[in-house]
Amino acid sequence: MDGKYSDGSWTPLDSSQIKLTSNAGIFSGNDIYIDSSYRGDTIIVKAVVKNTPAIWKETIIYIRKRGFEEPLKSGDDILNEMQNNQRRKKKERNG
Repeated sequence: MDGKYSDGSWTPLDSSQIKLTSNAGIFSGNDIYIDSSYRGDTIIVKAVVKNTPAIWKETIIYIRKRGFEEPLKSGDDILNEMQNNQRRKKKERNG
């Protein structure tokens, strides 16, 4: 999380300056841990400046639905899949 000063410069912020809360899960520093039994599609996270609580921001974060044991695809794998799909569709159209 970054904070923007009135002069336009930016600075990183951490849990010593910002209090983070959410409608699901618990925070450890800037990391959130959500129980595997949570079935929602999103969580709402609120960040409050500790020394100026009137300054806050709330945002929606979408939950990853793919299992962690499933490997991520490389960019090449994704491109190959797209090309294969296009070839298959072209072949189906042409008979």
